[in-house]
Amino acid sequence: MTSLYLSDALHNASSLEQVVKIVNEGTCEGMQVSGGINFGSEQLAGQYAARAAHEAGYTDTASLEAHLEILHDAGAHFSWPTALIHSKAVVAALLAEG
Repeated sequence: MTSLYLSDALHNASSLEQVVKIVNEGTCEGMQVSGGINFGSEQLAGQYAARAAHEAGYTDTASLEAHLEILHDAGAHFSWPTALIHSKAVVAALLAEG
């Protein structure tokens, strides 16, 4: 089974503006691998959408797309198809955790 690492910086963001900044800049964090883990904009956008949808109790594709739209409208730049794919993988991992 492959481990899925999630961004602590994104998880600890306290506003949508902070999330947008993190998504647009990308992040390198963690000590799980040598040099940390690099998260690109699409991974971060997908993580945001998955966590927001999961916390709201709706993890269907339309809900993920709605959260990606909110992020995009707030100024985040990312590839929609790639972010949606990543958000689905994160939701699957979150649901598997219980």
